Amino acid sequence: SGTIVQWHKKEGDELAPGDLVCEVQTDKAVVGMEVDEEGFMAKIVQPEGSVNKVGDLIAILANSDEDWKEVNANADAFIASLGGSAAAEAPAPAAAPAAAPAEAPAAPAAATGGKELPMGPAVRLLLSTYGLSANQITGTGPHGTVLKGDVLSYVASKGLQKVPQVAGPIGGSAVETTVTSKPIPG
Repeated sequence: SGTIVQWHKKEGDELAPGDLVCEVQTDKAVVGMEVDEEGFMAKIVQPEGSVNKVGDLIAILANSDEDWKEVNANADAFIASLGGSAAAEAPAPAAAPAAAPAEAPAAPAAATGGKELPMGPAVRLLLSTYGLSANQITGTGPHGTVLKGDVLSYVASKGLQKVPQVAGPIGGSAVETTVTSKPIPG
């Protein structure tokens, strides 16, 4: 588990690959969490001071072509669709914004070489939309993680069409980006 020490981005901030989003204190070090894809910080789900487990949803990002405010407005429904609740493990400190924090279970993972790797909701939505499995796609993210761009490239290269869906996506679909951690010097 880890405690969010500081958010370096706020809701509405533009994000680029490699941007430091927050710092998390683990039992051994303070690590920086970076994004792998471009977009916008749509909603901070877990406030500074909250204790989270590996795989917990801590923020929701919007694609660069989406309106982050619309994604933010639909965040609670998105979190509920993942099985999240309206209660956080740790209360928000007095200085934190009065956002309704929520927690979701670890993201489903794609099997890659016998190892389970995280997948963001944008990747899961695209896989579902085109009737694909993550095992069919070579991931270019850290440690072979399948990214949204990997799925889009695969779909384009195969000329795939969308498969009929039972229920449509939440308006202003949210994106959970895979984060990588590295120690912060100093």
